[in-house]
Amino acid sequence: MPKRFTQTGGGRRGDLRTVKAAGPETGSTTHAQIDTGDYGTLYVEATVSAVGGTPTLLLVVEADDGAGNWTEVGRVGSNGYSVGSSPPATAPAAITGTGVYRGVFIAAQTMRTRSIIGGTGPSVNYTVNVEAQ
Repeated sequence: MPKRFTQTGGGRRGDLRTVKAAGPETGSTTHAQIDTGDYGTLYVEATVSAVGGTPTLLLVVEADDGAGNWTEVGRVGSNGYSVGSSPPATAPAAITGTGVYRGVFIAAQTMRTRSIIGGTGPSVNYTVNVEAQ
């Protein structure tokens, strides 16, 4: 079986896929799911370009078990990332400002990201890209 990395079409190793397009969010959201094919890792990158209010953002990475049940495999935050289900003992701190935040996770066949947004009057303008390796 050939390797594939798809969101809506085929892809190759090293192709970045946008699972959350640039734009402001004021509450938690679930992003597009992707098929990682038989690649072993998933690189996740969140780029925060603007914030308003006093926001907190955590990016959660999830895997589908094949039956539609989503399980957390890790989180990306301001001081790095953690691997494992919530709440991990070394959970990363919430993102509160602009920057680029990254994590690398073991890939399952189908994965997605979602945000947890909190704070006072939060608005976070960000993009999430993923790459299967």
